[in-house]
Amino acid sequence: MAKKKQAKMTASEETERPGRTPRVRMVSGAGPVSDIYADGVSAIMTRAGVVKLDLYEAVGYQKDTGTELRRVAHRLVMPAAALPELMRMFQNMARAAQGPGTKA
Repeated sequence: MAKKKQAKMTASEETERPGRTPRVRMVSGAGPVSDIYADGVSAIMTRAGVVKLDLYEAVGYQKDTGTELRRVAHRLVMPAAALPELMRMFQNMARAAQGPGTKA
């Protein structure tokens, strides 16, 4: 069975295309990058130039009501100025997932 190649676009790949400014180059850190797993986003908040995304994880299932039980597991906090870059990267990934010649 062939292993699927993981799609990944870094900020440096996004901004080093011709005609884009400013140029960005990612450099490696002192240690490994830690992964955070989340099942989804439960809330997005903005205040005073900061965006907060609450990431949830599913923790169970309530059979009698058919309700998935979720809890906020992590909060991603970033400057609001970084939001357009994040949106652009998500849009590019969505286009790539749909295949060539399709629009997201």
